[in-house]
Amino acid sequence: MKPKALIAVDSGKYGTKAILLHNSKEHYVYFRTKMQEVTTSLDIDVPAGSYVVKHNGKTYIIGNMVDESYSSYDLSKEKEIHKLCIYVAIAELLKQANIIPSTVDLKVAVNIPISTYKD
Repeated sequence: MKPKALIAVDSGKYGTKAILLHNSKEHYVYFRTKMQEVTTSLDIDVPAGSYVVKHNGKTYIIGNMVDESYSSYDLSKEKEIHKLCIYVAIAELLKQANIIPSTVDLKVAVNIPISTYKD
């Protein structure tokens, strides 16, 4: 039987928060829910809390380094920005915990408050 890894992600209008529990250890990630599509090659160092993502043939910068004008205050969580932020949060947590997804029984809860998950 594979060990369990539990992830909760809350991608809100302001920030994306996520927590992973695996082997009695918790890992956290938080970054701003901002996304900007880029069309040129990036030869820059991306600071902590920011990520370069390639998805469906497009390249995006996600997180803290993106200008505030790229924030989304839409109440719907079905937008591309929230989907990509959720993917990034999951990938970052797995990286922090040094987990290969095929080696664990991965359970993910999306868009529930982290405080509810911790209870």
